[in-house]
Amino acid sequence: MTDLSELLEDLAQAPAPPSRLRPRDLYTRGRRRHRRLTAATLTAAGAAMIMLTAGVVFATLDGGAGPRPPEPPAEQPVQWRTGSVFAAAASDAGHLYAVVLDCPDSLTEPAWLDCNQDLVRSDDAGRTWQVRSRGLGSFESTDLTPLTDDILVVRAQKVASPGILPQSGVYVSIDGGRTWKAVERQSTPTPSVPADGWLEPSYLQAGVGVDVGVGDPRLGRSAPLANPPALAYRSSLRTATGGLWISGEDPATRLPAVAVSDDAGRTWSTRVLTDVAAPGDSSYSTRLASLDGRTGYAVSMTGMGLDGGGRAWVHRTTDGGHSWQRVDPGGTAPWSYGGGSSFVTPDGAHVIADLGRDGKVTFRISRDGGAHYTPVTLDGLPAEGIYGAGTPVQALPGGGYLAYAPGDAVYVSTDGLHWRRIVPDVP
Repeated sequence: MTDLSELLEDLAQAPAPPSRLRPRDLYTRGRRRHRRLTAATLTAAGAAMIMLTAGVVFATLDGGAGPRPPEPPAEQPVQWRTGSVFAAAASDAGHLYAVVLDCPDSLTEPAWLDCNQDLVRSDDAGRTWQVRSRGLGSFESTDLTPLTDDILVVRAQKVASPGILPQSGVYVSIDGGRTWKAVERQSTPTPSVPADGWLEPSYLQAGVGVDVGVGDPRLGRSAPLANPPALAYRSSLRTATGGLWISGEDPATRLPAVAVSDDAGRTWSTRVLTDVAAPGDSSYSTRLASLDGRTGYAVSMTGMGLDGGGRAWVHRTTDGGHSWQRVDPGGTAPWSYGGGSSFVTPDGAHVIADLGRDGKVTFRISRDGGAHYTPVTLDGLPAEGIYGAGTPVQALPGGGYLAYAPGDAVYVSTDGLHWRRIVPDVP
């Protein structure tokens, strides 16, 4: 589960870390066909979000290859045009960012790589939008990850034509996307995680599998964490109580594990989730979700899909991640090509996204602490095309939820269950 070479090749000038894998990361097929977009081919290791407050995953740059679908989902045509949404993220439900396309007038049916990318922002929940950076460049993948309202990280992969961002890499803005600085990667370890910093895989420090790296937006640099937990990093979460949770794989048993720090990453307590099937040749991808920092869920995917013995394993904590109990004894949680992406609603329900081989996203919900999961329809959210970094629904740092469909629109929600569609009106 640590096949890093393929991911590292996605960024020029290695050793910069990979961006989170979105379905757009597999748009190479669409580029070759020039006018078609691959709907989704997700690995269970494929999510990267960087969000810094109450109970949201804030730096999930997964470093290995997890369960893969036997074949890619069906392709769906996307009609790209000036103003098309290419990526979206938010710090809260009122402060939204989007990357939109600016396509040449001479092309009647442009591919997304024919178009430049602009960064726009809304400070009134999507009612009005302002351009923050015009001409970022043209990239096959542009991942937005707000740390605060004004601190924003962009991971741009596979440059087609440069712009403000001159090449593939990681960039940070501390003025709401108006100016950018390339993140400098250093080998000297750092002792802790800044309050507005982020976590990511570290490729500069030898250790157990994938070590933990720390990004500092104010300094514009990242470095290995001096005392990382003894696991192969997969995803992370900063909780409402200020704790740090990291999921990964125990190097001795190859079982999923969760590490918790209550002192900004200086020390860690690690729990191996032993009550799952022996891994054998399977791989685990564990994703975390919490809203209050006390109660949370770890969803692990193992196997190679439902037809290959794949299963989802759900664990629950009620003490801030220090202990975990397996729930869902009947196995009602879905095995997903999305790798265990889930979120917790304000009323305590746990919702797991299920990305199917056909590219459609469905959801299952538990309202009884994970005892069992049943299908649920998220009102106003389309079943197809919702990608969002391998995370169809993003829980926002300042509250609320966001999703987006490339080529279509941004969707926001206050409760995760009822959604409002927003098409950025770009000036």
